[in-house]
Amino acid sequence: MLSRKSELPFVYDSSSLFLPWMVMLMVFIAILASAGGMALNSTLHHWNRAISGSLTVQIPTHDRAGVTRGKQVQKDIDRTIEFLLKTPGIEKAEQLSKDQMRKLMDPWLGDLDDFSDLPLPELIDVTLKKDYPVNFEELKEKLEEIVPSASMDMHRVWLERLIALAEGIKKITTLVLLLLILTTSLTVIYSTRSSLAVHKPAIELLHMMGAKDSYICVQYAFRTFRMSLIGGLAGLALALPVIITISTLVAQLKGGFITTAQGQPFFWPVVFSLPFVASFLSVATAYITVSRHLKKFL
Repeated sequence: MLSRKSELPFVYDSSSLFLPWMVMLMVFIAILASAGGMALNSTLHHWNRAISGSLTVQIPTHDRAGVTRGKQVQKDIDRTIEFLLKTPGIEKAEQLSKDQMRKLMDPWLGDLDDFSDLPLPELIDVTLKKDYPVNFEELKEKLEEIVPSASMDMHRVWLERLIALAEGIKKITTLVLLLLILTTSLTVIYSTRSSLAVHKPAIELLHMMGAKDSYICVQYAFRTFRMSLIGGLAGLALALPVIITISTLVAQLKGGFITTAQGQPFFWPVVFSLPFVASFLSVATAYITVSRHLKKFL
């Protein structure tokens, strides 16, 4: 199909030689933009599932002057847990053990055998009941009244900020893809019109021999498909090493940015389909352009 015979002397026509290069660049950018958008969505969805039903309460082990609070720390922990377990909507509240704290700190502080000298707060992990509305602001105010030293970290607050950021990035990505579609279409229109001007005598001769407009449109459609598919596959070939390289660099992070998205069933189908989407978009644009142009000068 890519080597379909044509009665038009396209072999002597260099007006569309830049089309594969343009499509290659457009597909390359489109794949990276799409992969980044899908990775961002997948990562935020993963975080949302992991922490949407939980919050953390911190109990400082040192005062503002850096002096240890001693036995008062455990008293505050016990009072906090007692209050939380009596609160409707809270399923479980438990203090993190030393081993859990060590695993939590390992990515930041390295493999420490003893971090008791560090002014790290004691953490209480709180699990919320599913589908049970909790007024976090009211809960925070009551907790601070009972245990003034306690501070509550509401994951939902900063997660909502991340989601708002992600929505903004998604809109930018969508705008970039729309601009790429527009640019590709304009490139095909320009190259097709240039080629029509070059081959006008040959097209008029074909009409005199009985060729219909649809026949000429198909000739251009096949030519455009071949050139745009070559460019699209080249863009895919360039984008894949970039995605794999980024994925390798973040592989050490659990649930890494690109790594998480690759686990989604639609990630690779979308990536591999973009060259063909660009080709069919180019074919449709070329066919419509030729069809309208032939009606003007013939």
